[in-house]
Amino acid sequence: MSGSIRAQPRSLRGLRLRARTGPALLGIAVGLVALAALRAVVEPAPAAPPRQGSASRVSLRVAAFAESFARVYLSWDADRPEQRERLLSAYLVGDLDPDAGLAPPVGQERAVGWTTAVSVGARGERTNVTVAAEAGGGLVYLSVPVRQDGRGSLSVPAYPALVGPTVMDTGGSGVVEREVDDSRLRAVCERAVGNYLAGEQRNLAADLTPAAVVSLPSQQLRLRSVDSVTWAQAGRWAAVQVQAEGRDRSSWTLRYELRVERRERWYVRAIQTDPRAKGGA
Repeated sequence: MSGSIRAQPRSLRGLRLRARTGPALLGIAVGLVALAALRAVVEPAPAAPPRQGSASRVSLRVAAFAESFARVYLSWDADRPEQRERLLSAYLVGDLDPDAGLAPPVGQERAVGWTTAVSVGARGERTNVTVAAEAGGGLVYLSVPVRQDGRGSLSVPAYPALVGPTVMDTGGSGVVEREVDDSRLRAVCERAVGNYLAGEQRNLAADLTPAAVVSLPSQQLRLRSVDSVTWAQAGRWAAVQVQAEGRDRSSWTLRYELRVERRERWYVRAIQTDPRAKGGA
């Protein structure tokens, strides 16, 4: 072995300090890494921004535009056939036929009673709005393509399509719920629904919480009997099925869900709907 060994004097105190701080620094580093990993697990990844054309962002004006087009498209007047094409020109892009692809039967007329948008499907900058319409005594389902440009202007860029109705299933069974066995809660629910149907605002207020928001129906009914009081959601929502009678002797079977709250006694917080303009729970 060549070379020489050199001895360097070192402080015993310094060696002891390095021996203690080395593992400590390593522990701090490991802790920081673990903390960062824990934060990544606890904090959810930022949600991707919704696409501009997603159905959840379809505005009321797009649906109303599709309904308005459907009313013009599905109706015609035998005495003024040119009026329909004139009205359609406000919706159609220039390279489509002026009658939007539908030539009404000669000498006949048809009126549209009502329309409502039942579904939407976004396809890029185009939205297909399915409109249900009562026309000529029957139901028609029309898929209307609506395009919205960068300035917000709307148009029908392609011919509409006749489609089928919403898929329904009537083979299931009715709702099975547990009876409310609290006699005091049953009494409050029955009294609240009776006053609600009769339009007795002052009497109804006695069973409402201070934060309750209730809008009375425009047509008043007389409560004849209560069929059942059940739990729609245990401890929170009670369902009351009743028999009621109108002033014109009409007979009604109705079911109301009441948001109930227990304080010194039972109170009603909401009846069936939240009538505020912005909606709610």
